[in-house]
Amino acid sequence: MKKLLLVSNLIAIFFFSGLCFGENSVLKKECETKAKEASFLIKKEGSLAAFEKIADPKGPFVSEESHLFCINSETGELLAHKVKRFVGVNMHMYRSSDNGHPYTQILETAETQDKGWVTYMTHGSGPERREKPELKYMHFFKVPEEKILLCVGYWNDH
Repeated sequence: MKKLLLVSNLIAIFFFSGLCFGENSVLKKECETKAKEASFLIKKEGSLAAFEKIADPKGPFVSEESHLFCINSETGELLAHKVKRFVGVNMHMYRSSDNGHPYTQILETAETQDKGWVTYMTHGSGPERREKPELKYMHFFKVPEEKILLCVGYWNDH
């Protein structure tokens, strides 16, 4: 009986630990799926046509919980985003709430890894701006044979 209780407690801790720390397996999967689908779209239709669909605020790459955007993996320039005025911004300049440079970290990591996750504290920007900084989970995915890095993330409170 004690073993059964111990096992059930461990299962509960494992299951709920993700919720306590903001990790959300459903949204992680959604982000990873969006990145793969955008990569296929870029390969199939070309980057310019794909960027229009990726940047469409009502398109398949934007939801209430997450949105995908594209960065030039060599220069850090934002190539496609749902907020058009952000296109062309150098993401190396983006600072997290603790004055870190999460996109510089992402771009450097992407030199040796095709995909991964980073977290950082941020107020967000544009329509996402928050009063207090919150933890953001960001997935990155390199488009094969292109100089395009796809980024898609979610806030810890979704």
